Parts: sequence; C-alpha cells; structure tokens
Amino acid sequence: REDPVRVAYAEALADAVRSIGVAIQVSPVPSEELQGTILPPLTRSQAEAWDLAILGWRGTGPIDPAGLLFHLFHSDEDSFLRGGTNVTGYDSEGFDDLADRYRATSLDVGLGLIIEMELLLSEDMPQLPLYRETVAEAHRSGLPFRPVMGGIGANPATWPFQRP
Repeated sequence: REDPVRVAYAEALADAVRSIGVAIQVSPVPSEELQGTILPPLTRSQAEAWDLAILGWRGTGPIDPAGLLFHLFHSDEDSFLRGGTNVTGYDSEGFDDLADRYRATSLDVGLGLIIEMELLLSEDMPQLPLYRETVAEAHRSGLPFRPVMGGIGANPATWPFQRP
C-alpha cells in the first residue's frame, strides 16, 4: 500500500514547513489510487486537489538517458492539458528547446544537452529531488518489461493517456 519511506518524508517536510507557519496536511494515497489522483488521467478538479506530492521516478533503461526528463518536464507531456506524464505542469521554453535539440542530435552532443537540462531544472525546481538512486536490473531479451519495484510510475511510456 502506501510507501512508509515517502510517508515519513512527507511528515518530516510538513513539520518543517509548519515551523514557518504554513499548514500542510499529509494524505497518504495507496499506490493503486495514484492514477486519477496524482497521475493521469486527471480531471481539472483532480489536478487542482493537491499542492505537493512525494513520488518516486526512475529511468526505464540506458536506451534513452534523457527519456525520463522529457516525460516528466517537457510541456508536450503536460498531464492535464495534453494527456502526458508531466504532472507538475512545468512549462519552460528553455527546457523544451534543450529537450527537442537532444531528441534531434547524436548521443555525444546530447550528453551536453542533458547536463544543460538538469542545470535548468535545478534552477527552476519544478520538483524537489530528495535523493537519487541507481537501480541496475537484468532482463531476459524477448520478455516484457516488468519493474522490480512494481507500480504505475516505473515506466512512463506505459502510463495511460487522458483526453482533456
């Protein structure tokens, strides 16, 4: 059900923010209810029903090193407006330009663009990264992708799309 580590992070964050006079209510959401609450498909009322979410993201493999950045932050992936996987609604012409240039170039040039995308994201802070982990998974060729940790968020390419 709920991830106890993320719930603990949420409680600690709420306590810290309360200390400066901002009220935060922590409402753990079971993983099977994330879709339609925080993850697409979302209605306008669902998208406006929360202000802050603690979610886990991870890449889906070495084939596209910036694929997760594109899914999470490109304006074409806006979850409410366009049915994509950008649940924050982040909209930056600068990021979109870097991501589009990355998609149209070779990997040796693209690696520099990934660094620029991450620098821009660290300045704009559409998401506050609490930590970053590296997960290595081995898969037999010919078998469908099945994330070790499970969950709807493990592979953004498989998320359902909504129709706004």
